[in-house]
Amino acid sequence: MKCPQCGSDTTQRLQVVHEQGTQLINTTSNTVGTGFNASPLASLGLAGARTKTTGTAQSAMAQRAAPPPRYPVVAGLGVVLFGLLCLAGDGWAKLGGLALMATGLYASHWAHAYNREKWPALYARWESSWLCSKCGCIYVQELN
Repeated sequence: MKCPQCGSDTTQRLQVVHEQGTQLINTTSNTVGTGFNASPLASLGLAGARTKTTGTAQSAMAQRAAPPPRYPVVAGLGVVLFGLLCLAGDGWAKLGGLALMATGLYASHWAHAYNREKWPALYARWESSWLCSKCGCIYVQELN
């Protein structure tokens, strides 16, 4: 595969660049500590804790090569539920609740429509996109 901008053949699919630059983090740490208090009554204490950390780390290049995002429909539904709670109030709270419900319903509908209609084409384009390691150009190249 040759870059259309500089002609270099050091290219990779965006999907590969994204996967290579993304690391999954999953760690567990154990901690033990002691404490001593001298006044008014002397006491000694011992404590322990276990900490679990999960997440991802990405290079700047992996972030640049990321696939197009899908939008969460549930976030809008959360706003709708909060709006329902506001309806229990009076006056401005009810008006705010109605506004929140309308906004949440619109956001959920928009996210659902985007994910169903626009995202598949964007994702297919991403799957056909390549990155030139020499000049940084991102281009679409259909595989034959």
